[in-house]
Amino acid sequence: MTAHPQAPVEVASDPEPSPSKDSDDQDDPPSPPNHGQLIIDASVAPADIHYPTDLHLLNAARASRERILDQLYNAVQQPGMRKPRTYRQQARRDYLKVAKQRRATQGQIRNAIGQQLRYLRRNLAHIRRLVNAGAPLAV
Repeated sequence: MTAHPQAPVEVASDPEPSPSKDSDDQDDPPSPPNHGQLIIDASVAPADIHYPTDLHLLNAARASRERILDQLYNAVQQPGMRKPRTYRQQARRDYLKVAKQRRATQGQIRNAIGQQLRYLRRNLAHIRRLVNAGAPLAV
């Protein structure tokens, strides 16, 4: 019997659970039946994996740093202290300009990655200043 290497294998469970040998395990709830597909082919992988140099990861990092910056500013807020500029709307617009393109050139991707790195560096400098001003770093 030969099987196609990329065909998913159905995983089925027994309709009747086998009786247990130990009678004192009767209070345990029965395990749920197995459902789904088991992929046997090793070359199959999820398609939504991003690489570390990916523009999408830099945008996600920038957005998360902006949330951290907002939380730190709210914790430190002193009279006369202005909220740091993050250019979040412009940064998102710059990201979407390249991300929505069907086929961006290498130069456009390289420039967009550089822009996102500069936005990220600016936000990290603001975070450092807020921490030095006394913002708590709670986990």
